[in-house]
Amino acid sequence: MKNNRLLFAVFLLSTIVVHAQLAEGPFDQMIIRGVILINGNGAPPLGPVDVVVENNVITQVKTVGYPGVEINDKRRPVLKEGGKEIDAEGMYLLPGFIDMHGHIGGVSQGADWDYVFKLWLAHGVTTVREPSGRSRDWTLDLKQKSAQNKIIAPRIIQYTGFGTGAENGINTPEEARSWVRANAKAGSDGIKFFGASPEIMEAALDENKKLGLGSACHHAQLSVLPELDSPAWSIGMVCQKLYLTIKLFKIILWITTIKMNNIALNKRGNYGNKLLNLIQNIGTG
Repeated sequence: MKNNRLLFAVFLLSTIVVHAQLAEGPFDQMIIRGVILINGNGAPPLGPVDVVVENNVITQVKTVGYPGVEINDKRRPVLKEGGKEIDAEGMYLLPGFIDMHGHIGGVSQGADWDYVFKLWLAHGVTTVREPSGRSRDWTLDLKQKSAQNKIIAPRIIQYTGFGTGAENGINTPEEARSWVRANAKAGSDGIKFFGASPEIMEAALDENKKLGLGSACHHAQLSVLPELDSPAWSIGMVCQKLYLTIKLFKIILWITTIKMNNIALNKRGNYGNKLLNLIQNIGTG
């Protein structure tokens, strides 16, 4: 019994220590020392360099040496009082990854936000866009806590599922505009669409664009064909996904081509041309 209590005490202490280490900071200045930098512009790795971060902004990337050449300490940025240094010699540094479609989790996933956030961060994901989730207010609360450094989390971009909270659904263009304005007022960053009639989709996207919010769409399978008539292509849809099986795609391919010829090319210009070319190329591949 005593051994069990001792083991539990050691486990509890180690958990507290690990949490304290993870919760370290924020710092007014942090310098990552002697790291090899892969900055994402396609150039070869650069380094060793010292990377200076101040108030959440990279303010300096200083070359302090070259492979096989000893680092010149005189060329290194000076750490300010209260700053934090990380010895990263022999390590590689990349910009934080941005996950454009990540759900924070819940009961059905068997993991709450705390686990999910640490998993993302451990894999280098520092910004996540959640295109609808448990609820708008729940995610916005986590977003605020992340921005205030009250929790260990990536930056969060919150999108609300279109029509969420509308008791009787969205049935008219004016209802769509009203819902979009209310979503913006609540502090949301954007909207995730699943499909709607063309006139409702047009009104919602138009209002959303006026307010400067983002948009995304996961086309529900039963809404794909109506959406091909939608003016979404020309008024600001940021990203769209068509989830079609190969068989279904082949069946509707010729219908879609005709629709795009008669509708998209006449009304939507370059977007219609590009989409039609894409469809024709896939159809012949």
